Amino acid sequence: MAKRALDTNILINHWLRVSKGCRPREIDARQAGRWGRELMELQRAGAILTPIYIEYVCGQGSAHEVNLARTYLKPFEIADEGHILPKDWENARKIAERVPRDGLRRQLGDCLIRAICVRLNLEFITAERRFPHRVP
Repeated sequence: MAKRALDTNILINHWLRVSKGCRPREIDARQAGRWGRELMELQRAGAILTPIYIEYVCGQGSAHEVNLARTYLKPFEIADEGHILPKDWENARKIAERVPRDGLRRQLGDCLIRAICVRLNLEFITAERRFPHRVP
């Protein structure tokens, strides 16, 4: 079975559920790290990708929230190790050029993530129903 990687929406949904509406300043780093490890166990997935890491951190509104995000994500392996290859960009372009039957728009990040997952043989866990699963 392929290694499993999580999408940003899985991370966000879990964070919102476990933080139960707490204000960020009420959460400490140890708690955030515990929640990250909990999510890994729940999803049986220990990886994320560089674009997922960046997207999650970009959603934070203060230095404290960025620190919590880093701590929450620390247990996860960044499967691509920060290396996005020319081959990934080429495959992302091919994915983007494949217009689905419903004609809806594709997202740059989703196409790049799918291309990286194909290269690394990763199963990608997402709540996004429109994520590009088929690769040309």
